[in-house]
Amino acid sequence: MTSPDNEPRRQSALRGLLGAAAVQGTRKVAVSAGSAVVGAVGWPVILAVAAVLILLALVLVITAIVALSRMSDQQQNFAYQCESRLGYSVGNTAALAVVPRLATSVPFDQAPSTAWETTALQPATTTSATTTTATPTSTPTTATTSANSTSPANPYATLTPPPTADANTTACANAVRNGDVVGPPLTTPGDEIGRQAATLANNQVGLLATDADGSTAGPTNEAFSAANLVRYAYYQATGGEVTLPKDVAQQIDTGDRVDPSAISPGDLVFFNFTPTQGPTAVMIAITPTLGIDATTVNQPIAVGVLPTGNIIVKRPRTQTHQEVPTP
Repeated sequence: MTSPDNEPRRQSALRGLLGAAAVQGTRKVAVSAGSAVVGAVGWPVILAVAAVLILLALVLVITAIVALSRMSDQQQNFAYQCESRLGYSVGNTAALAVVPRLATSVPFDQAPSTAWETTALQPATTTSATTTTATPTSTPTTATTSANSTSPANPYATLTPPPTADANTTACANAVRNGDVVGPPLTTPGDEIGRQAATLANNQVGLLATDADGSTAGPTNEAFSAANLVRYAYYQATGGEVTLPKDVAQQIDTGDRVDPSAISPGDLVFFNFTPTQGPTAVMIAITPTLGIDATTVNQPIAVGVLPTGNIIVKRPRTQTHQEVPTP
């Protein structure tokens, strides 16, 4: 008589044998199929197909890496353009990732007609995206000192922020529409006109600092506002050829950005940035560490230590054909 305990063991052993037989059969079928394929097409063809598949995989990986790198570069460029107008705290927190990029090199020896390859945040509703051409002019500029025959067209000019954008991204998208494309920070000393502007500003020490006094012609009521002081200094230093904007937040849109390590007499140091509206204060440098301070209202204009930290330094362009750093 067969013991009940032996029956499960026999069934388990039988299942094991059947499974092993199935695996063995599958292997034989696979080997046979493989042999048939090799016999039909040959090893050279199989190796060639494998090489093509590996190459395609590598191309896809490289393409993905390049795309991610380009997105990172675009994001960094947009943040740089924004911080050059609104300060580090705004530019470095903007969430925008899709921005314009320059499709060809920028010619410096002629009026640029470079087409920008633009991907808009959200197309402007009133104007279509266009490529503008800067033209030389012999008349004094009244809005910006940096629009000249070597400045590339601003590719952000017709961008508007999407409705879902956060406050900083919206502020950045609005800010970069104005002014020139900002190139890398200058690391070279300023010129004689900058030194003349610094001297003119230095001569106003002792006058009263107010909100609105002064003009390009000189002080009014024995006083200057900070914005009007730098307007006066550059207007007089250039013989009336350069007229900076009247508002500090607009003045930062003009000229070339300067590395803080290269501050020279005449450079404009912007600070006291608002959350989304740009700077509210400006000093004109007279040395790498000192500047003319007309920012303390109802106090005498004085020589003060230049601020550090969240500052943006700009150098107004004073030469009609001055080269613009490549963005």
